Amino acid sequence: KRENINVQIISADLHAIGGLTPLLNYLKNPNASIRARASEVVSTMVQNNPKCQEIVMEAKGLEFLLLNFMSDPDSTVRAKSLGAISCKKT
Repeated sequence: KRENINVQIISADLHAIGGLTPLLNYLKNPNASIRARASEVVSTMVQNNPKCQEIVMEAKGLEFLLLNFMSDPDSTVRAKSLGAISCKKT
């Protein structure tokens, strides 16, 4: 539980210092391993964190993840994107 609180604080801080936009831009990087790693970071940020989920959605992060999930040629990128998408609470 403490780890979850720390992730929530770090995620909010990342957005506050302007780091979310560069992170989401990595979802469009030509290097597949960078796209996959960026998806992992987004997944960690939004997992059980409704505030960060909203922030990522407002920044069009879900659109980038969906695009990668549906059409990325790299299977790891597709899997990591799905993981980030599935963390969204409804």
